[in-house]
Amino acid sequence: MFNLVLLNMAKPDYLYIDGLFSQIDFIKRREIARKIRDVVCTKKQIWISGWEMGNAGLKFDETVPQEITGTSLNLDTNLDRLLHICSDIKIESPTILLDEVSFRYGKRSPKIFERVNLSLDPGRIIHLHGLNGTGKSTLAKLLTGVITPNTGSISFGNLQVDLKKDPHRRFFHVRQNPFEQIVSKSNRSYLELVTEASPTDWPFKIHDVAHGLGFQEFLDFEPFETPLPVLKRITLAGALLSGASWLFIDEPTIGFEKRLITSTNKIMGALVNAGFGLIVVSHSNKVSSDIPVYNLNITHNKIVGQNNEIGEQTNFLG
Repeated sequence: MFNLVLLNMAKPDYLYIDGLFSQIDFIKRREIARKIRDVVCTKKQIWISGWEMGNAGLKFDETVPQEITGTSLNLDTNLDRLLHICSDIKIESPTILLDEVSFRYGKRSPKIFERVNLSLDPGRIIHLHGLNGTGKSTLAKLLTGVITPNTGSISFGNLQVDLKKDPHRRFFHVRQNPFEQIVSKSNRSYLELVTEASPTDWPFKIHDVAHGLGFQEFLDFEPFETPLPVLKRITLAGALLSGASWLFIDEPTIGFEKRLITSTNKIMGALVNAGFGLIVVSHSNKVSSDIPVYNLNITHNKIVGQNNEIGEQTNFLG
């Protein structure tokens, strides 16, 4: 939204906005739509691209077909290779227990969580949703040991641990913005760095994961030379190579067309069936799964959950 305001202040004759509603909940979408309409009233022409255009109240004068001229990325040619690896392994993932966890960022800051008691089990997709700013990213930081609870404790199975001393062996956070995660000069060097934390007998290797996720041709590219969907696959690969049995995947389908969204669902399902613990955050309404889903909603400093039946469409509206 900040970039949109800057563009309006610059008073260009044309605006092109890519991925307008990515990472935005439905309330913020309508707020942005109002600002878009204000810009249109100034007789400027606006082009908007992206897959998440619903729930905003925008009316378009013309829609360009999705099948525009060009070659789309094909990242799924060898996907069966990765799915086969997943089908041959069984990861032992402990249950995560949050016991009376409370957190705020400062004494004068509002409470994010207050006396949260929660049990997170592997074997299903845990869908975490809530409006922007309610604490989804804060929960990821607590689970990875970036921050610690003000009160209460977090344990993995029967082991209460200091997550700061050994976070990645248990939990890996795939961030929504790959550039916050891939800090190496090349994509390959990033994956090599992540692999250093994994056990020697870990079943995932760089070569196999790169081919299975379809980005082997981009291994020696610099991150800023790499398309966003490929970077998203690379950060997912980093999670698989890290040796962590629990994965927190933030906005896994940003910038993806429908075909890649479908294959991402297959990957997440295969990981759960292999024994990984999986927490997914997404504002997309195009993500579904044919395996059990456990919905977690963050509201009023609490985290409440509800099971979905197998095969039920999961509504990822944030």
